[in-house]
Amino acid sequence: MMMEVGAIFEKEQIAQIKENARVYNIGDRIEAFIQFSGDQDFYRFTVPHTAIYQFSFATPDDMTPSALLFEYDEKKTILCQSTRSTRSIG
Repeated sequence: MMMEVGAIFEKEQIAQIKENARVYNIGDRIEAFIQFSGDQDFYRFTVPHTAIYQFSFATPDDMTPSALLFEYDEKKTILCQSTRSTRSIG
C-alpha cells in the first residue's frame, strides 16, 4: 500500500480512525484506560475558534502520557500532525 510522503497512517487506517474515533466536545471530561504499552485512543473534535487549548491527563506516577494532535486534510485525505506533547502532564 502506498503512503504519501510524510504520512503516518495508510488510507485504510485513516478511514478506520474517522469512523471509530470517539467524539469529544471541548470542555468535556473523558475517561479512558491504558490497556497495554503503546495503546492508542483516538478522539475527534472541532475547535470553535482559534485559541490555545490545554489537555490534562491523570496517570499513575510510573507512566508518562503522550498526546498527538492531527488535522484531517480533506483535499489530500490524510491526517497531518499538528503538534506533539510528551512532557509529564497531570
